[in-house]
Amino acid sequence: MKAFLSVIKNNCFFVAALLIGAFSYYFYMFSSDSDKLCVNSKCFFIELAVNESQWKQGLMGRSFLPANKGMLFIFDQEKDYAMWMKNMKIPLDIIFMDKNLNIVSIVENFQPCLKNYCPSVSAGKETMYVLEIGAGLAEEEGIVVGQKAELTISSGK
Repeated sequence: MKAFLSVIKNNCFFVAALLIGAFSYYFYMFSSDSDKLCVNSKCFFIELAVNESQWKQGLMGRSFLPANKGMLFIFDQEKDYAMWMKNMKIPLDIIFMDKNLNIVSIVENFQPCLKNYCPSVSAGKETMYVLEIGAGLAEEEGIVVGQKAELTISSGK
């Protein structure tokens, strides 16, 4: 009986450690609640992708993205940037914005790709900012081309 209780106790510690680790990861990945991008009175708390390493990684490998979270890619200059969904696990809406944060294009419900070759999408226009949010949120929140976003960055990134 002592051995059985010891196994139960060890398993409880393991589960508790696992839960603490999972919550720590969640808060680490989504704790920049001071960085936000608002469009049409809907604000998304954002992770910033500001360098080549972060641009390449993006949201790759994530299996969950809360409805009020997103990733904002901030590029060094305006160009017609292409985005793809290689190794993604969730579909996304991709919102392309120019240097003044005017929405110039929206790609809705862009599906994950686990193949060697994955299609890419672009605005077909010069952009400097690209916001990735959960699929369906652009339509649900009434976000459309022509609207202007408001960006607040206070994390010092």
